[in-house]
Amino acid sequence: MQLSEFDISVKTASISFLIIIVVWASFSFEELFTPECEGIGACFDYDRRMARLAVWDIQWYSEDARHFVHFFLLKISDLVFGNPKVLPLVSSGFILFLTFLITTNLTKNRLAGLASSLVLTGSYIFYNYDTSVTYPSFWTAFFLFAVYLSLGSHPKSSIIPFIIAIPAKAVVALYLPALLLFMGLTGLQRKSTILLYCIAGGVGACALVLSNTIGDGLKGGFLLFDRVDPLAFAVGLWDWTKLFNDDVITFYLLIFVIAVLIAIRKKPNAMAVLAMIIGLIMVHPVLLGFTGYDSWDYRFLPVVCFVSIGFGFFVKYYPEVIEKFKTLGKSAKSSSSYHVDDEQSKANSI
Repeated sequence: MQLSEFDISVKTASISFLIIIVVWASFSFEELFTPECEGIGACFDYDRRMARLAVWDIQWYSEDARHFVHFFLLKISDLVFGNPKVLPLVSSGFILFLTFLITTNLTKNRLAGLASSLVLTGSYIFYNYDTSVTYPSFWTAFFLFAVYLSLGSHPKSSIIPFIIAIPAKAVVALYLPALLLFMGLTGLQRKSTILLYCIAGGVGACALVLSNTIGDGLKGGFLLFDRVDPLAFAVGLWDWTKLFNDDVITFYLLIFVIAVLIAIRKKPNAMAVLAMIIGLIMVHPVLLGFTGYDSWDYRFLPVVCFVSIGFGFFVKYYPEVIEKFKTLGKSAKSSSSYHVDDEQSKANSI
């Protein structure tokens, strides 16, 4: 049996995934009881988040629309568990689970799903923010949930978590083109779902324009396209790599996964994952070139998740990938030998 045909049982996959979750949680559990940031003047965002959380209530929607979902969930975590970090930890666990489910769905291989989850736990970006109150991962969890539902039997329902993800992190609105391309490349018939997303996107764009041009819009801002800077956009096409300075392993894995997905581009859903990765990365230059926002490493968490999913494809199609790379290596070697022989013959003739 080829490795691409090998799989494990549901029971084995469930036990294995539970082990992954327990090991990861055991390392992160201590973070629930340690300060996220310490030092005078070094924790402005954290101090501001905790100060606002102390007095925040649900009526603050119009005051801080961009952080409403985050504050709502953090407040629930604080009220129910006495600790605002608990639900961020649960959200990170849910992200691991969704990564497993999406990979398993796309590859039809539970071993690949386990591999993707395991790789995700090794990411510095994922681990560094898995209990963060300042930059909680709720928005990524909602976005991945939308992706997972789009692969199911009722893909239209995926628009609900996608819409919820936007007030959790406004940048998710810019993921719409990548999500639509992903759904189109998965090969499933979901034209009506794509149309629904396009309509919702159109309505949202109109609302955004109105909120930014008529009056003051929502207090606290939302996603303001307030400039056109081609140079900043061009710089953003390559300087996104600096966001992986602390997560070098994931950066090199990203390059490897892109090469793998190109090599197996004819396999089901490989191009869909590649399109999603590139589409998510392209949000960075858009932010730099057309908004007043910058990118931080935590905003690349969805990219890290899909890199992990892409690694699952490597596990699934390992023999084909190795064969492709061997063939490419032989072709490069043959081409090099040809040029050397050609130069040698020219030298002899002279």
